Amino acid sequence: MQQGNEPLINELTLARSGVFSILNRESGNDQRWETTFSIGDRDFYVQGVAARGRPHGVDPDVLLALQTLFFEAGCPDDDTVECTAYALLKLTPMGTRGNAYSRLRDSLLRLEGVSWLMRVSRQSGGRSRGTTETSRLIDRISVRDTSLSASGEGGTIEAGAPLRVTFSRHFAQSIREGFYQILDAELLGDLKQPTARSLYRVLQAHRVGDDGSLARELPVIMAAWREATGLSGQRSNNVKRTLDGAHAHLIAAKYLRDVAYEGSGRAPASRTNLRARLIRNW
Repeated sequence: MQQGNEPLINELTLARSGVFSILNRESGNDQRWETTFSIGDRDFYVQGVAARGRPHGVDPDVLLALQTLFFEAGCPDDDTVECTAYALLKLTPMGTRGNAYSRLRDSLLRLEGVSWLMRVSRQSGGRSRGTTETSRLIDRISVRDTSLSASGEGGTIEAGAPLRVTFSRHFAQSIREGFYQILDAELLGDLKQPTARSLYRVLQAHRVGDDGSLARELPVIMAAWREATGLSGQRSNNVKRTLDGAHAHLIAAKYLRDVAYEGSGRAPASRTNLRARLIRNW
């Protein structure tokens, strides 16, 4: 996964890292975070910086729509997506009415403002051996917007005006070379709740083995799962409520068979395990 000697951004690793929170709404001023967790035999260390708030909610859908337009345009050499806000929104679950253009503006700014350092490693011979990388997704955006303030706060993008998004060089090259997460488009279409769609991406990423095989069962420690899903700042009861709501949608969509919490209900979250059984082989 190299461009010369430079690592590309693997979307599987991005989905596993917890850079995107599965929360549908912002949880305070989440502009910097540092986390360590283990899922399976992989150890993750992540330092994140998000100038305009940690990506969440519809942000993965907006990023997927941008990637789709970039790929359909033949992956231009200047790493830039050129479209209208209307065309971009048509590829997301947000629709093209009401506050969709304001939400899109906020989402694009969050995606441009996030960068992170990530180390993924395994234990081998008494040592932790892995790779440390720094990454960002978008280098530049240009949109025509309207707002009641000179700062643009609370602004909304004009539907038919030109919109330009330039990916970081490594992220653009990763799309060209096929380092993207393969997702079930039909299932994503069935999942209307942003939290359920986001959790699907994380579950799907962590169930993929090194050989490409898909685990039918994913046991995780809840303390680690909170970090992997970007819920580390939430209280334990809120974490369970958020996950349970998303699980219900994933079970109804026949992606999950069931989910079981193992351990005493009175035990701290760090001693509770979650075991998800999966149905679909996507």
